[in-house]
Amino acid sequence: MGKSLYLVALLATIALFAVIFFTVKSFEDSRFSNLNDSLREIDFENNLARVYSEFKISDANNYCFFTNESITNTTMQLEDLDYRLTNYRDSLLSTDYVFVKRNFLLANMLLFAQVDSAIKECDLNVKPILYFYAEDKSCDVECGTILGQLDHLKSLHPEIRVFAFPYNWPDYKFTSLLEHEYDVNKAGTLVINGKKFDSLQSDAVLSKALGYE
Repeated sequence: MGKSLYLVALLATIALFAVIFFTVKSFEDSRFSNLNDSLREIDFENNLARVYSEFKISDANNYCFFTNESITNTTMQLEDLDYRLTNYRDSLLSTDYVFVKRNFLLANMLLFAQVDSAIKECDLNVKPILYFYAEDKSCDVECGTILGQLDHLKSLHPEIRVFAFPYNWPDYKFTSLLEHEYDVNKAGTLVINGKKFDSLQSDAVLSKALGYE
């Protein structure tokens, strides 16, 4: 009788852990699926941007209208994805997180290129800043200060758009294209209008680099 009770208790415990495991797994799968849906929407916007680019010669006004609209939509989608990715990081499998993060960073690189072109061709009112951060904790203090500074500048000037990329991180090697392009050698580096800032700067210095006097 005693052994039977122990067996029942053991089986009940195993069943409980199984229910918890599959519930958590189902929740993780749902989050991953939602993130993938967002990536597909962003990919659609990027493809639209390519289509608009093909027609810009024949109708420059429409090209600029649709391009600027696409940039606005993609920016909003990426900001939402970034927020969710940050919040979900600890609850996603590491492989799922890296997969989504890679696609997020790639979309961000494409958006940066689109913004750069639209500023020149369509007078897009966006002030882009490239920001290279550390994926680990090696830049916590300095990078934390820079983030606070960027948030403050964005609150003063909503047209500022920060494009953030992890510096020299193995899982995201393709972003090193930007590091080579702008000669970035450390985390905590900003690039504004092609000018590199690899140490802490005052708000006044960054504002001037952005074109604010």
